[in-house]
Amino acid sequence: MHLSINNITFGYNGWPVLDHLTEEIHKGDFVAIVGPNGSGKSTLLRCIDGILKPQAGSILLDQEDVHHLDRPSRAKTFGYVPQESGHTPPATVFDTVLMGRKPYIGWRVRERDKQITSRIIHQLHIEDIAMKDVNKLSGGQKQRVFIARALAQQPEILLLDEPTANLDLRHQLEVLQLLQEVSQNNITTMVAIHDLNLAAQYCSRFIMLKDGKIFSSGNKEILTKENIESLYNVKVKIFHAEDRVFFVPQGKK
Repeated sequence: MHLSINNITFGYNGWPVLDHLTEEIHKGDFVAIVGPNGSGKSTLLRCIDGILKPQAGSILLDQEDVHHLDRPSRAKTFGYVPQESGHTPPATVFDTVLMGRKPYIGWRVRERDKQITSRIIHQLHIEDIAMKDVNKLSGGQKQRVFIARALAQQPEILLLDEPTANLDLRHQLEVLQLLQEVSQNNITTMVAIHDLNLAAQYCSRFIMLKDGKIFSSGNKEILTKENIESLYNVKVKIFHAEDRVFFVPQGKK
């Protein structure tokens, strides 16, 4: 599915957050949304998911406005993993992932819903914790479970707000590698993320936000010293190792 963000504007209580954003997202893209705190990353994800409605402009999925979709249709199209999961009711990992099948479940859970849940649990390598209480898991394990729940919706587009926040380095790498594999299965994946080094290692496209506007967008070629220093108002050094690039901040400009 092709996602078109057309000149959208959004603000809270008269305070502008997104200012006339326009961007095209293609099926299977792994998009990193980067920028300073308050630049509108989370708000953009919520507008795409339909949690928030732009005050101007439109978001089109194959030429259909996503805000014209009913709630079950949106849930089958978008999987959203927020930064803060909030309180999770006591439930096993299996039942938590099964909740992602809610848009498809009628009067009762079907065998197909259980099979899809089991398959996703297997794909994300969390079979060994499938019967554990989700509230007793580590941060990295919980993040995998919530991603699994979103994938159980069988979405066309997966949206994640800071999926590596509060995770140690190992789990950050595991989550980003998992999301890269998801995008390679033709599920468009968009993440709001602060760590440019992780984003550069795993993501294929980048949207730089600054003051609610798109500062720059494109592939890795936009990750230049000039762009990064202007985006964050810091000095950086860029190092290249094999096919990878690394950014090291050097202090304020």
